Amino acid sequence: MVGLKVQASSLIEVLVAMFILSLSLMIGSMIYMNVLRSSASTQKIEARLYLENLALQLEQDQKFVNQQITTDYFDIDIIFQPYQGSSELLEMKLSAINKENKPLLHLKKIVLVP
Repeated sequence: MVGLKVQASSLIEVLVAMFILSLSLMIGSMIYMNVLRSSASTQKIEARLYLENLALQLEQDQKFVNQQITTDYFDIDIIFQPYQGSSELLEMKLSAINKENKPLLHLKKIVLVP
């Protein structure tokens, strides 16, 4: 054990290791930012599902009244108006607005009035 030499790393090896480490941190931070940015699209998907279920429920219950609904994550405006002047058809407009008053989604549907 008396003549054992320990190999030291050179400056180039240290620079290469730092480059690889910084590159992996940069890629990791880009992935993290994409995940944070995708939360808005998740909110849009939730709003779409909620609006589609609400439209189906309103059509089944035949509740064709303008109203506003507040949920935990967004507000919903429901507007009914005659479709192209027809007395038998209504246009149902559902709009989801997030808590920052930014529109998330608009859904239109034509409903047959019995």
